[in-house]
Amino acid sequence: MTKDQSKLEVGLLDNACHSLIRGFEFLGVSIDKQDKLLLKDAVVWIHHGIELSLKQLLVQKNEFLVFDNIDKAVQKLGTLRRKKGSLIEVLELFDYGETSYTVGYGKAVERVSIMLNLQELAQGESLREQLDKLTNSRNRIVHFLINIYTDEITDMLVQLMHPFLNLLKREVKDEKFVNECIPEILKNVNAADYFINKRIKALSYDKKTFIERQKERSASIDLTKTSFENKVIAFKDGFAQTEYSAYRKLLEETSRAFRDFPDLEKIKVQIESHYEQKVYSCEIEIETLENFIGVKFEKLHQSIKNWRIFLGSINKSIVKDFAEKYISYEPLET
Repeated sequence: MTKDQSKLEVGLLDNACHSLIRGFEFLGVSIDKQDKLLLKDAVVWIHHGIELSLKQLLVQKNEFLVFDNIDKAVQKLGTLRRKKGSLIEVLELFDYGETSYTVGYGKAVERVSIMLNLQELAQGESLREQLDKLTNSRNRIVHFLINIYTDEITDMLVQLMHPFLNLLKREVKDEKFVNECIPEILKNVNAADYFINKRIKALSYDKKTFIERQKERSASIDLTKTSFENKVIAFKDGFAQTEYSAYRKLLEETSRAFRDFPDLEKIKVQIESHYEQKVYSCEIEIETLENFIGVKFEKLHQSIKNWRIFLGSINKSIVKDFAEKYISYEPLET
């Protein structure tokens, strides 16, 4: 059977590889140029590459798993093979109408988690939560007019990609993808890290930069209660879902403030929780926090990789100790 030379044929892995590389190229430029439209493109391309990669894992297990309605796909293949002989392959069903729709991200990640028994993609696991959060951001960007918070999204994209690529390196049964594509993706991830580093090191300690930094950081920051003069960063209700989450985020966010601005001598971070009916807060000096975590913030300011190593070192014991020493709370005023 001769191939139609006018048709564009790109395999799942080639397509996924192209989307991930392209997405991180956009991400690097968007950070360097502070271009939010390019950041939107980066989110869409990277999410597309992730979804295609998950579908590849399904195809490796069983080609029928990539179809939204497996029963209809099986029936359609049987009908076509009876009509056209046995030359019709499973993935050729894409050419034959509405019974051949593939799964979206939600079903794909759930099927991969269960059928391949990949614990890191199970609900509640860190990588799964990051992927789900990216999907939510992608859907909001594509379907609604929203503000894009640069720091929040760029951190998420880079942080999730390392464990996701490790998973693909282990599970994808294709030497070219593992040996050629994944290193190329990593090169572009590292380039994005370079621009993140450059952006952080360029921050100056003044009111305008401090407030602008909070504006781009996260949708959860309450700018009406955040103050350069009083050295306060305030987070809205919903930023922390549990008391432990509030404790951990207070440690992370006080550290992030000093990481961004090592000349800052003291910071107060507060988090509202309507569920707990409390306002959690931590007011701490930079020297005190450096002694507690055992790291100088100038070192974290100079290297985003050092920052991520620090975040990865935070465990429940450290959070509990930090909360007992430095966190207080007040009743939430209604």
